[in-house]
Amino acid sequence: MTPWVAAIVVAAFGSLALELTVLHVASVASSRRIWSAPADVVDGYSPLYRRLFRLPKAAKVLAFGLPLLLIYGVYAYPLLVLSAGPDLLGDYIFVPAVATDVLGAALVVCGRALALGAVLTIRRGNDQTGASFRLHTGGPFRWSRNPGLLGMYWFVAGLWLLTPSAAMLIGIVLYVAYMDFKVRMEEDFLTNKFGSSYVEYRLRTGRYLP
Repeated sequence: MTPWVAAIVVAAFGSLALELTVLHVASVASSRRIWSAPADVVDGYSPLYRRLFRLPKAAKVLAFGLPLLLIYGVYAYPLLVLSAGPDLLGDYIFVPAVATDVLGAALVVCGRALALGAVLTIRRGNDQTGASFRLHTGGPFRWSRNPGLLGMYWFVAGLWLLTPSAAMLIGIVLYVAYMDFKVRMEEDFLTNKFGSSYVEYRLRTGRYLP
């Protein structure tokens, strides 16, 4: 990884750390809420999803804890490359070149910018209303119902172009599938919570892209 790419990756992970520690906004489908099962969240779901909150602890660990470990592994791999050198697993699909470095770095930067923009929009809206749950339709939410997650997809895709491990690619596919399931859970909650307002928003705005 060239020095300029490494600097971008380190800065991007720094912004991610800031988002997770200082600016974090928990989803109603977050693993923490599934584990703690607060009544104001559980009651907002349809019966199909309420069952997930009532799973035994061991089942929750398997269904939601193990995927988190996978996600941590996906994001940790580029950091390990920075410290230990390229192609740690010997499974690079292609040799990184200038073109893939430029595209990967661009996706990393744009992904983090979009994710941070979404988080700041949510926090600003929540501060203005003081509501526990609010339907956000401004800022980047005007053209994507999940701009923050879309930004994370761009981010991890960029990381993969910079460190094109086959194992990491498999992890990314599983990560996207897992997060898409969480998005569909959240959509069920929002439909029950906001009714026609959310249905109209959903019809005019794409889940990820316009």
